[in-house]
Amino acid sequence: MTFPVPPSLKTYYGEPAVFKAVNDLAANLTGDKTPEGNREDARNYNQALLMTAQVRADFIDLLFRVWDETFGRADIVGKERFESKQFTIPKIWDWGWLGVRHFAEDDERSDLLYVYQTVGEDDRAIGLAVERYSKNKTPACPPKISPKGWEIYESWIESRRDYNWAFTNDTVDMVEFLDDPLPTLHRFRRDAIEMANFLTHGGGASARGTTRRR
Repeated sequence: MTFPVPPSLKTYYGEPAVFKAVNDLAANLTGDKTPEGNREDARNYNQALLMTAQVRADFIDLLFRVWDETFGRADIVGKERFESKQFTIPKIWDWGWLGVRHFAEDDERSDLLYVYQTVGEDDRAIGLAVERYSKNKTPACPPKISPKGWEIYESWIESRRDYNWAFTNDTVDMVEFLDDPLPTLHRFRRDAIEMANFLTHGGGASARGTTRRR
C-alpha cells in the first residue's frame, strides 16, 4: 500500500508562517482583494494565491483519501449518502472535515462518519469521528458503551445550550501523520472496522463507556 503525501501539505503544516499565511489568504482565492502595490507585488500575490489554492485542494483530497482507506474499507450495513449540498469545497476547507452519512436499514437512524482535523491555532491533528442521529436528524442520545479504540466526546453548543456528542478515536498530529502515514492509516482502518461492527449491531447497553467533555 502506498499513500502519497503532497509537498504542499508538508510545507503548510511544517512551517508555521506558511500555515498562517495560507489560512489568511484562503478567504480571498478569487483575488478580488489584491493589495495595493506595484506590478511585482501583484505578481507575488498571485503566486501566493496559487499556493493557497494548491494547499486547499490537496487538503480536501487528503480527507477523501483517508476516508477511502478507513471507513471506505469497512463493511457498513445500510444506505450511503454523500451530502454534496452540505459538503461543498469551501465548507470542507472551513470546517476541516469530510463526512458520509449511512442510514440504517429501517431508516430509523443515521450515522455521520467523518474524517476531521482538530480545530485550534496550534492544534493540528487528524482523526475519525461518528455522530448518530435519529430519524428526523436530531442528535440521538449517547449510548452507554463505545467500541474498542473509541471514546464518546461531548462539547458544549452555545446556540442550543446543550451538549453535542460524537464517537472519536485517538488523533495523530498532522506533521507526524504526513511524515509516515501508513501506521496511522492501519490503526484508523482497524478503528473503522470496530465502529462498523458496533453500528451494525446497534451498540450495547450493558457497560458504561468513556466520556470526555470539552
